[in-house]
Amino acid sequence: MVSFGILRCRLCDGSRLASIIDFGSLPLANAFPDSSAPDVGYSLHLVRCSLCGSVQLGDEVHPDLMFRDYPWVMGSAQTTRDHSQRFHAEVVGRLGRTPKLVVDGSSNDGTFLRPFVTLGIRVQGVEPARNIAAIANAGGIPTIDEYFVPATAESVKRELGAADVVFVRNFHHVPYALEALSALSCLLADDGIAVIEYHRRDVVLEQLQYDSIYHEHPLFFSLGDMVRLLANHDLVIEDVTSSPISGGSHILWIRRGQRSRSSSLENGLHHEHDLGDHLPEVWLQFAERVREHSAHFREVVLGEVKNGSRVCAVGASSRGTTLLNISALTSEHIEVVADSSPLKIGKMLAGARVPVVSFSEMMERKPNTIVLLAWNFGSEMRRLLRETHRWSGTLVTPLPYNLEVGAFQ
Repeated sequence: MVSFGILRCRLCDGSRLASIIDFGSLPLANAFPDSSAPDVGYSLHLVRCSLCGSVQLGDEVHPDLMFRDYPWVMGSAQTTRDHSQRFHAEVVGRLGRTPKLVVDGSSNDGTFLRPFVTLGIRVQGVEPARNIAAIANAGGIPTIDEYFVPATAESVKRELGAADVVFVRNFHHVPYALEALSALSCLLADDGIAVIEYHRRDVVLEQLQYDSIYHEHPLFFSLGDMVRLLANHDLVIEDVTSSPISGGSHILWIRRGQRSRSSSLENGLHHEHDLGDHLPEVWLQFAERVREHSAHFREVVLGEVKNGSRVCAVGASSRGTTLLNISALTSEHIEVVADSSPLKIGKMLAGARVPVVSFSEMMERKPNTIVLLAWNFGSEMRRLLRETHRWSGTLVTPLPYNLEVGAFQ
């Protein structure tokens, strides 16, 4: 079965799942079909567990359908490459010694392992996308093309031993997330450090990041969720820091045993509570804000087209695909979307059917208006438009918070 509706909460097994917003049937955000391939839709319904308060998708799509062949290469973004260098330095500093083994449970092309390899540290990547794992292996990053689950962790541990450092980035994006925590606990040395990076549920709520609601993200974790889930494995959060990835992420620095709560953890928990993250009515208000925003976004783009503008977009991201489909915008409104990934160029955004082209090909069309779909890489995209392509015109930035339209030069 490729998809099915869930009957019980993924975190607490409770049966009281209440609807937040139902987007209907949408294609997979990272499908990127050829022009001749039809779109296949799957139910996309955000729900909330009335028992534990977790927010999740009300349907499940089989992970193999989404992750075994994957179009996103982590190292293609300069923001991510820069973050990987800072991350490596902080890991070694917090561990207090040079690690002997580092394992990345969501390694993609190995971008976050490469700084360790450069220093001669043994690494092991785990990545379910076979095409991306092949890229990592070809680039000198040993990578297993499997899901990060206990069986995989046990196999790595038998061969290489316990790891001084285990990290899982984009934890909200990892299939079998609860099993991934078991895998992390299995691999981590008693005196090692674990790191989890995940897209914050509070920023989804506060900044209206509904473009992050798609099938690859079955769970939207709060800091409170993570405290409880880690406690099940005798793991505690030593510190909480911020990440530039995913439009607002937490980095959790995790150890074994008993430790007092840091001020960063307490502050994060207080922020979630003050925001009303735990209240069902706040999430229903979120749903209404989503409906208003998507309608306004559609009106703005249609207005640009009506006024005679050639409208293109930048960033063939899963967020962009989601945003366009929710807002019912297609290739009739947006001519092309530019991206730098060779795995996406020549394909189309699923559902919206907007062709993906290179930046230079988009610029040949002389767009008057550009929609910044990859707004979470906004600084990088704006620099590319300004410095590399010398573009000026009307820039539409749909998120976060409110839509912005302004002159760009």
